[in-house]
Amino acid sequence: MEEDKNSESCTYLISNGIYSNAHKPSTFDFPWSPRKWFVNLLKYYRTDNQPVKILENLYLGSIGASVFKQNLQNIGITHILIVAGQLSPVFPNDFIYKKLKIFDLPGSNIFSAFDEAFQFIDEGRAHGKVLVHCYAGRSRSGAVCVGYVMREKHLSLTDALSYVQEKRPKCLPNKGFMSQLKLYENTLARGY
Repeated sequence: MEEDKNSESCTYLISNGIYSNAHKPSTFDFPWSPRKWFVNLLKYYRTDNQPVKILENLYLGSIGASVFKQNLQNIGITHILIVAGQLSPVFPNDFIYKKLKIFDLPGSNIFSAFDEAFQFIDEGRAHGKVLVHCYAGRSRSGAVCVGYVMREKHLSLTDALSYVQEKRPKCLPNKGFMSQLKLYENTLARGY
């Protein structure tokens, strides 16, 4: 019976564009099946569904934090930055979205997405509040928030990572993203 409910829910997610199984399972975090993806998704919905405030008007979270419209509206979220290749906007008529197709692989180039991400965050913070999320709210969206904090607060990578982890301990960019954040730190030190 439980499996039937999961299968039904997976069908709903796929048919509504929230999950696409058109991708091959080629990333560390991308599921092998809609069922496995859905089971993990339920975990985030139940246990990780609150956006965490990182800076004034900037929030970080997992997919679980991105699907409760009333909660997002109560916080005042107006903009949502999705940093994931396999996720789609859930409420496209209610929030302003930007999607960056970044996969959680050490070889993915997140550094090249910083300018676009930070411009969206700047615009969103100027006119409302921004939620940055990926699937787990840990590596991709965490890397974007750490980079943004480095730029905004003029912090080193180590200090920015500590700053974000104090607010969201789950934040842990993968090794490739950490290398790219180090490169970004050097870029900031040179004054662009």
